[in-house]
Amino acid sequence: MQDKKNMQVFEHYWADGTLKVQSAKELEELAQAIARGLEMEIVSGPYVFEGKEGNEGYTVLAGIEFSSITIHHFFNGNRIFVDVLTCKPTSQETFLSILREQGISLLRWGSNNRSF
Repeated sequence: MQDKKNMQVFEHYWADGTLKVQSAKELEELAQAIARGLEMEIVSGPYVFEGKEGNEGYTVLAGIEFSSITIHHFFNGNRIFVDVLTCKPTSQETFLSILREQGISLLRWGSNNRSF
């Protein structure tokens, strides 16, 4: 039998949606808002990378105290994909609520959560 004090949690939340973005700064602020909403501290980043021709858009990476936030935004169609990996217990509804508050129109979403 596993000792519950030592139980590890791994949660992966993802969402696919649309968001009109005018600048990379907006996506940097989105990563910060997600971290705040999940009550997690950003320990590295957010870092913003701009895609090259044929893959126009931005990728944002932020290291958070319990794992990471990744955002991919494509200019064509304003598609946005957001991933949060964490070892801190949270909920999919909290994650989705934060995204909606930030103006993301959600198309689909999911999770992959494990305890071990």
